[in-house]
Amino acid sequence: MFTKSYVGGINLDNIKLDSSTTGALNTGNIQSVDASITNLKQGGKEQLANALVTITDSVIASTDLQDKTKDELIEILKYISSEATAPPGQQRKGITKSVIKKFEDTISVSAKLTQLWTTWRLVIVAPFS
Repeated sequence: MFTKSYVGGINLDNIKLDSSTTGALNTGNIQSVDASITNLKQGGKEQLANALVTITDSVIASTDLQDKTKDELIEILKYISSEATAPPGQQRKGITKSVIKKFEDTISVSAKLTQLWTTWRLVIVAPFS
């Protein structure tokens, strides 16, 4: 069952979003991540979808990051989630590994996000190994 969220004119099926956490975030990128998560769930990749929901929700809710950094991380998650929905032979694994490294470097300023990433990292990188 999907959790519906409607904020500022956008519908989300997976990601938790409310007006207090959106700020100046790019809601188009958030919608793209949400759509990819739905596709992953429909494709039977529940664990990966749940990992991406958890990480994305935590980035949006983080009080350790400025909106500009959150936007950058959401853009990275948009790329990762989109690549995860591509057929294995069409995924750009090398580029995705570099993008994942950039994500890890960027979240290093937040102990909470770093700890959460440690929990979900293997699930998220598995499709690109």
